[in-house]
Amino acid sequence: MIFEYSDKLKHYMHRTHKEYILIEVVTADTSDLEVSEIATRFVDKKMAEHYITKKRFRQVEGEIGKLLLPPYPIKYSDTVQLSLRSFLFFHLITQKGMKL
Repeated sequence: MIFEYSDKLKHYMHRTHKEYILIEVVTADTSDLEVSEIATRFVDKKMAEHYITKKRFRQVEGEIGKLLLPPYPIKYSDTVQLSLRSFLFFHLITQKGMKL
């Protein structure tokens, strides 16, 4: 599996010195409905160490920085594309090529 970064994401990570991208499954559970989705976000070094040691995430080298992958199963395509989407002052990482 290959992780490809968009140019916008590479430039943002280089400019802001972001190093770790966390990939995890987030579940919202209400009384009537349970929804799970893959979430990707930036984390700092201290939080990355917590996920590696306490939650057993594995660290994979990316084009820039490191990716933290969960110990539970996620289906990956041969190529996973990560890109950056911005709205006002919020920067969100989007992904293509991963599913539950």
